[in-house]
Amino acid sequence: MSGVSHATATILGALATAYLAACSALEWQRPNTDAAIASQDLQQCELQAKAYGRRLVSSGMSSKATVSVSPRGEVGVAISPPAVAAADVSAEYDFLRSCMWNKGYEQRAIPWAKAGDAD
Repeated sequence: MSGVSHATATILGALATAYLAACSALEWQRPNTDAAIASQDLQQCELQAKAYGRRLVSSGMSSKATVSVSPRGEVGVAISPPAVAAADVSAEYDFLRSCMWNKGYEQRAIPWAKAGDAD
């Protein structure tokens, strides 16, 4: 029974997040931090997250070797180029989020009307 309620909570959480994303923008906020500092911190975390994502790809996690044998018995090995998989993008975002949290930021929803005023 607890598995059902956990699954239900997960689904409701995902739906609430989707609803908030549709009705608002997300913004990193930290008390007593102006927009320029927040932007600089975000840019720094984004660069670190991208570097982390590149290390995942270059470590071979996304590469696959294919071995083929021809009718004559000739063996060939082909290694596919690394591709950025969804898991890599997810890991990159998790790294970014962790980086910002470690700097004391929280991600909060702001109404679209306010988000448009920032321009």
